[in-house]
Amino acid sequence: MNIRESSVWLKQLIKFNLIGGINTLLTYIVFSFVFALSGSELLGLIGDYSFGIVFSFFANRYFTFKISEGKMLKEFAKMVASYIILFILNYYILDYIKSVFSLNIYISQFISLIFVVLISFVVQKFFIFAQHDH
Repeated sequence: MNIRESSVWLKQLIKFNLIGGINTLLTYIVFSFVFALSGSELLGLIGDYSFGIVFSFFANRYFTFKISEGKMLKEFAKMVASYIILFILNYYILDYIKSVFSLNIYISQFISLIFVVLISFVVQKFFIFAQHDH
């Protein structure tokens, strides 16, 4: 990797983290709201991920990776498929943290997001938007 590629990669990582921070805040609010109304961790995560997938896809496609053309439907399908896996992973990490450390659901979800966000960047950069020269 040369200096130019490293610079592009670093800029993308910074933008991804900015979008990710906004997305995490918004999805955490959705999770908390749905959980408070329903009392269901599963419904909270479904609301969280439904909103987060759409927001993250468009924000990262246009802002982080600067993609304006291409096979959007195919990329969105890859995004949904990857987030199904991330959803399952998040659910088990959340349950593990809550059970093992006896933390409340809100703190447990906050901690589990640290792992999920890192995995999400790698998946988006190298799987979902990989065919574009970013």
